[in-house]
Amino acid sequence: MSFRKGLTDELPVNRDAALQFSRSLLKSGAPAWQRWQAVRAVEYYRDLILQRSQPDLSKIVATLAQMGKQERNLDLHLPPTEEELAMIRGKMDPAEPQLVQTMRAEMRVLHYTMSTEKAYVRWVKRFMGHVGSTELEAFTERDIESFLTKLAVEGKVAASTQTQARSSLLFLYESILGRRIGFINAVRVKRPDSMPVWYSRGEIKLLQEQMTGMHWIMLLLMYGAGLRHKECRRLRIKDV
Repeated sequence: MSFRKGLTDELPVNRDAALQFSRSLLKSGAPAWQRWQAVRAVEYYRDLILQRSQPDLSKIVATLAQMGKQERNLDLHLPPTEEELAMIRGKMDPAEPQLVQTMRAEMRVLHYTMSTEKAYVRWVKRFMGHVGSTELEAFTERDIESFLTKLAVEGKVAASTQTQARSSLLFLYESILGRRIGFINAVRVKRPDSMPVWYSRGEIKLLQEQMTGMHWIMLLLMYGAGLRHKECRRLRIKDV
């Protein structure tokens, strides 16, 4: 059974279909961590769109997570040495909570970008402030719901911001603390109905006239190639 259907159709979710989906990805060469992400996406669809808690896919997710950890440690069938892991993890701020240091180390081993690491750590620290403790093992889905709802109702954050906060906490609990997080019934931020406003060609031309040298080239690259500012700044010769 394929998980690709039209947006207007209700996608049926069951354990056999999830297994078949994972096996089809395996045949195409997808590693376990990607198959883990795929089945987790099916869980999110079940929770958020279908508003259901069944079927229970936790055993499939746990198995793929374990397989993913084993794959990460394979380098010519040899686990990385402690010296190699220490180099990857880098230096930690001893003033940060131990749980945050552990999270940073794991994200570096998994090759998360520095911007993602900073964003996830920032949300975890805000969650610590919300619950008033750095010992997050004691808190549950209800506390996560309360935090995400507060962001939506009082913080009035964007939908993407709330999603990032949710993702950071799921990563913390599932990948660092090794605990399954069930359905989170938080108030969701509604996405705006209006489309973002873009610069017209005339406005872009006016901007070009005000710039020279490197900044002019950067503007042309971002406008012509659809690059983000960060992507433009990180361009290397090999990318051109």
